[in-house]
Amino acid sequence: MNLLQSGSTFEHLDKPKYNMKQYRFLLYLTFSLFAVAFVASSCGDDEPTVESANDLIGVWSLSTVTSTNCTDPTDNGVENEGCTATDCIKWEFREGGVIVATDIFDGDSDTLTGTYSVSGNNLTVTLDGDTATGTFSVSSTQFVYNFEDPEFGCNVEGRFTRDN
Repeated sequence: MNLLQSGSTFEHLDKPKYNMKQYRFLLYLTFSLFAVAFVASSCGDDEPTVESANDLIGVWSLSTVTSTNCTDPTDNGVENEGCTATDCIKWEFREGGVIVATDIFDGDSDTLTGTYSVSGNNLTVTLDGDTATGTFSVSSTQFVYNFEDPEFGCNVEGRFTRDN
């Protein structure tokens, strides 16, 4: 079942027109779309790079979602997420390949526990039976996850900031 179809456990996704809020939630579910991604690397002191899977360990809050080159140009854009008491997405990477993803949307909280693995700069996450792979980079303060969304025809980048 597509995560945006009726019957989804996430009621706020059951809307006929897809918008940036839904793209951020797709990010939360680790892009149950079959992701193919890329990361543009740059050289700065705190620019994300791939060091090791251990660099992911910790809690990360989604800060921005950028969609570009979308089939429907109205879906292109940047959404500044940030966390509030009623709206926040957090990913917690634990040792042993365990990930806990929490979404607080309009004050309601959903939490999923799954697995992750790293191979080079590829990150594979499985949550709620959905598995996706994208490329990532990480620094001491920032985690960036990129993927191509074939269903909506967008390149999507999620940027997270470290909580701890």
